[in-house]
Amino acid sequence: MAKHSSPAAALIELGPHAGWRFWFAIVLTGIGTGASAAALTLILQAVQHFVWPGAGGTLLDAAEQATPWRHILVLMGAGLATGAGQIILVRLTAGNSIDITEAIWLSAGRLPALRTLGSAVLSVIVVGMGASLGREGAPKQAGAVIANVLSDKVHFSDEQRRLLVACGAGAGMAAAYGVPLGGALFALEVLWGNAGFAACITCDTYVGRRHRNVMAGAAKCTNL
Repeated sequence: MAKHSSPAAALIELGPHAGWRFWFAIVLTGIGTGASAAALTLILQAVQHFVWPGAGGTLLDAAEQATPWRHILVLMGAGLATGAGQIILVRLTAGNSIDITEAIWLSAGRLPALRTLGSAVLSVIVVGMGASLGREGAPKQAGAVIANVLSDKVHFSDEQRRLLVACGAGAGMAAAYGVPLGGALFALEVLWGNAGFAACITCDTYVGRRHRNVMAGAAKCTNL
């Protein structure tokens, strides 16, 4: 298990000489994640058009026009694809988990590249067939893998790797739904965990209540 200290230590460890490499790696991670998200979206759309052909412009319209037998066959196909894909993926050499949060907290952000990318492609195929899964999972995994590979190439420290992998996963979230702020918040969540967010929410609630109390007191003074 990797030693996990404060995520802010990653910035402190950069130093005047390593700083440009880290920021350049962030730019490359963003570009690579955006390109990967675009490619995964094309795969998703191709699967949707192949499995659910129809005159409608959305997946829901095409599914409503499909016959009951198509629904049954597509569901069976999605199950077979998931099972076969998982059998293949588990055979790949992978000492670490493909879960991004677990990898950041327990393995300093190290992810098995082939297995994680394979899981990403499998998820978009299944989602394209109509599975009720979020489409953001695949871009997050792709961004995290790109960040992890760059960290290996540049020989970043564990804390720098954690920070870069979190940025890659956040970029994937942002690319999936076009929510850059949501991607940044996701990166913070996987770095600091739910406890950090709970503390932020508690602090915000306390400050909000104090502000309302002050405003109420001011209003009473004004009425006097």
